[in-house]
Amino acid sequence: MTTTYRVLVAADDPLARAGLGNLIEFDPSIEVVASSDAAETLEASIVAFVPDVVVLDTGWDPDDVLESLTDRNTSVRWVVLVPDESRAVDAFTAGADAILLRDASSEMLGAAIRGVVENLRVLAPQVADAIDSPEPRPQPSESPELTRREMEVLKLVAEGQSNKEIAFNLDISDHTVKFHVNSIFTKLNARSRTEAVTHAARFGLLYL
Repeated sequence: MTTTYRVLVAADDPLARAGLGNLIEFDPSIEVVASSDAAETLEASIVAFVPDVVVLDTGWDPDDVLESLTDRNTSVRWVVLVPDESRAVDAFTAGADAILLRDASSEMLGAAIRGVVENLRVLAPQVADAIDSPEPRPQPSESPELTRREMEVLKLVAEGQSNKEIAFNLDISDHTVKFHVNSIFTKLNARSRTEAVTHAARFGLLYL
């Protein structure tokens, strides 16, 4: 019996969603069961349609989408499309199972979908090079000043809490948590939660 892979396509741009759906359904072994935006309705769509794989297009300005990816549903596999190889490390750190460029062909998308279902990590060649040899980021020379609320958020990030968990524990909105996390990233010159925690520990802001 032929295996059919259930895929949910997620992108904030409706044209991108439609284009991805057309590319993916070119493969007869893949069924696009639903489409969603990249954040607001994504989790509900995963619960409702129970896909095997989410194909997530991060768009040309992927910061918010990659931030939300850290709260990803781990019951599905994630194929993440990034605008260029410079964002590959961010997607990798956020937990993507496969990372391709946004101009990936239907063949590459199909191979990535089948690969992640088989518990393989799939990387486009350019992406693999970027992850193997990431460019070093300059670090602040002095300890940055974080606000009291930013320190509260940072400590919960260090405990591995998601944005939703932080919002609940601090009795603030998800949007406010994202604002504080982005501010922490900026002050610590970090691109991921792991980098933020590592840099904060180096400056003595956290004790791990």
